[in-house]
Amino acid sequence: AAYDAQVLKFYYWTDDPAQAQMVRATLPGAFNPPSVVAASTGEFYAFFPDFINNMMYLFYWPDIVANKNPQITSVAGSVGGKWSAVFDEARRRVIVIGQSLGQLHFFNDQGVFTGTLSGIRAPGNDPRSSLQYPALQLCPENRLHVAWATSDSVAYANNNAVSYRDIGYMGAPDLRNWASG
Repeated sequence: AAYDAQVLKFYYWTDDPAQAQMVRATLPGAFNPPSVVAASTGEFYAFFPDFINNMMYLFYWPDIVANKNPQITSVAGSVGGKWSAVFDEARRRVIVIGQSLGQLHFFNDQGVFTGTLSGIRAPGNDPRSSLQYPALQLCPENRLHVAWATSDSVAYANNNAVSYRDIGYMGAPDLRNWASG
């Protein structure tokens, strides 16, 4: 199939032969692999970028075993090919970051989009640096850690050889007071 004619199929695998390989969702478009997170209470979340319509999709299952059809939430203008996500148990929310945009997206535990926080930048705010390979980690004290590599955005956009320049890091206990390095 052409790049823009993919059909994403999300399967649920289990040892139960009656449940094995049940398709949990399908979506046409142009995708990269998802980032997935789960809550301790069983909710399951999967994030997919669609490069054709510049959307990020959140597929939310209150119970992935019982529910075949997910609730789907889209966020316009938030596409990125590399993702990371965490579930914040203390605040009952999902936090997502995608490459290049320098934004954290927030969803409540029911999969509803609640907002965006901008401000993640390359060291020195280099306008030619593009955020790549983001990673999120939430420690037990509820401090959010965000790390990423940077690349030359011009070379990346022109499909030239990409060299990764820096590793960036920011962390905050409350997402209002960032500490960067």
